Amino acid sequence: MIEALAPAMLLPATAAACCTVVDPHRASARVWVPAATMLAAMVDLGMRAQLVGGIGWMFLLVIAAAIAVLPDQAAGRAVAGEGRGIRPMHLHRSLSALVMAGLVAMGSHQPIKVAAVHGYGHGGGGGGGATMATVMIIGCVLVCLFGAAITTRERRRCKAAAFEALAMSLSLMVMAAMHLA
Repeated sequence: MIEALAPAMLLPATAAACCTVVDPHRASARVWVPAATMLAAMVDLGMRAQLVGGIGWMFLLVIAAAIAVLPDQAAGRAVAGEGRGIRPMHLHRSLSALVMAGLVAMGSHQPIKVAAVHGYGHGGGGGGGATMATVMIIGCVLVCLFGAAITTRERRRCKAAAFEALAMSLSLMVMAAMHLA
């Protein structure tokens, strides 16, 4: 990981998390849990504090991704103006958390002991070989393109959502560069 890029990753992640906090109309668990989890993981791993560890953050990010697409009632309460169902921004948060979980798993220096993985020579050291790197690059690019589409669509209607999607995508791209460089 290129430590010099950590501030470049944290700045847009912090801005994206702030967008979720300042907008009271979007204050539900499926909005702030993924943002807070992703920011906390980036701070912990980017600053090499290792309070939770890579594998722990991977599992927390997967849980946050699931929370992002829960129905309003299951996520805590119904939010005025959010409507029912999964909106594009909910899906973007969820996919971003999943891609970040994959990047964390790739960058983790804790060995992953899975017999099937060792059978193909990809286990240990948090690696994943060229295949895992390719999947993560494709996932990151697709999430960022989805974020760009949301930014374009939401820029007039909801500036906070547009900026959140843009900042989250930028942060994810920097994190991918850090892990894959």
